[in-house]
Formats: sequence, structure tokens, C-alpha cells
Amino acid sequence: MKTKLQQKGFTIIELLIVIVVIGILATITAVALGGANARARDAKRESDVKSLQTAIEAYYTIEGSSNYPSEADMNDAAFRTANFQGLDESVYEDPNAADGTLATTPTADQYAYEATPAGCDNVTTTCDGYTLTVTLEEGDVITRTNLQ
Repeated sequence: MKTKLQQKGFTIIELLIVIVVIGILATITAVALGGANARARDAKRESDVKSLQTAIEAYYTIEGSSNYPSEADMNDAAFRTANFQGLDESVYEDPNAADGTLATTPTADQYAYEATPAGCDNVTTTCDGYTLTVTLEEGDVITRTNLQ
């Protein structure tokens, strides 16, 4: 009578099935986390624009000169350090951007600050308003304007 050899290990088919299942699970996880990362970056953008608006309105109130910062002021590190104390430099920077420079017109991956009237500098023309604009990854745009 012939005896059957005992099988040890897995067959190639069993190994392939396990690899395919792991691949499917990894794909599902990557897709789910990709959306979560975008939502987290958008939440940071929303928080940043609110923090900037609060700081700008505090400057307007504390300054007492009835003017808002000019576009040049908002991109001047010395001005920001002197007038927006306690505001972290990262609030000027989009999560996907390389620097904290505020654009004058809204673009993806860069926050925008536009003082009004156009071209005001608080020397020859007083800046009596502003618009902050942030573009979310979904394509929505958040716009904040002066409260006064």
C-alpha cells in the first residue's frame, strides 16, 4: 500500500490569493487616507484664514488709525513680527506651498490678501478694507473681508 506524503506549506494558489487580498486592502486604505489628508489640509486652510482675519482685525482696532495693512505690509516679515505677535508664521503658508508669501490674486496653493482700494500703501492712500482668499483642494473658495 502506498502512503501519501504529508503536505507542508502553502500551495502557489493559496499564496496568490493572500497576496491579492492584501493588495485590495492596501488600495482601499490608500484611497481612504488620501481623502482624509485632503480634508485635513482644507481644515488647516480654514483655520489659517480665520486666524489671519482675527489678527488683521485686532491690528485695525489696536492701531487706532483706521487702516488695514497694505499688501506690502502683509508680506513684510518685520511688520508681521511687530504687529501680529503670537501669530505663527505657518498661518501665511498653504499646506502645499513652499513659502508664506501672500499673493494679490487668488491662486491654488497660495493664500491671497488684497487691500482696498487697489494700490493703497497707508502712506499716500489709506487701506480701508481687505479681502483674504483661500482655495480649497475641492475647488471651493473661502473669502473673508474686513468687518468694519
